[in-house]
Amino acid sequence: MATLPKINYPDNTGTTTNLVLTSNIFNHIFNGEVDSNIIDIQININGSGFISDPNLVELSFPNFIVPNLNVYPNGLELERGKNIIELRSIDISGAISPISTITIDIVPTPELGIIYAPPTGIR
Repeated sequence: MATLPKINYPDNTGTTTNLVLTSNIFNHIFNGEVDSNIIDIQININGSGFISDPNLVELSFPNFIVPNLNVYPNGLELERGKNIIELRSIDISGAISPISTITIDIVPTPELGIIYAPPTGIR
């Protein structure tokens, strides 16, 4: 069985197969690593379906980067709200790995952690 792609935490303190983030930045770059027997990484962005696309996933063993910075130098532009990026690897025998997931919620700066006082003087 193919092994899951391991996604690096943004601060490079380790890896995970289920990365969850909240951000006010729309463009992001993700990277990680795969085992040496992996020949491809497929990507599914927001339910669009899994595809093999070297423009979206650059594989340079043992590392990968989403997106390919030669094509998207500013990173992958995400939509406001919840974005789900799924990655799966394919090994040399054609086996497909379980899915690694990046869930990132893009919120405007004012909505990021600001607590508003309740209204007063309402009759």
